[in-house]
Amino acid sequence: MKELCKAVNEVCSEAILFHFGRGDFQNWIRDVIGDFELARSIDDIKRCSRQLSEEGCRQELAERLRIHIFQLETKETSPFFGERRREQAH
Repeated sequence: MKELCKAVNEVCSEAILFHFGRGDFQNWIRDVIGDFELARSIDDIKRCSRQLSEEGCRQELAERLRIHIFQLETKETSPFFGERRREQAH
């Protein structure tokens, strides 16, 4: 996911729009990564992409990827509430 975010920020806008328009990002995230939520979020960008410039499309895609990566990292490092309660009880 981090590599995809980095690539989105580095490749030319034409490549972003080409793959974005075909649904390549959404399909890969849904079918290979198995992240249906993020794929739907990117589909939402596609629905409003007519209103976004090439750079706006890139920025929106990169931002959603960054937010999702942050959420995943936070989820991995944060204990569940029940685990925290058990730790405090010991």
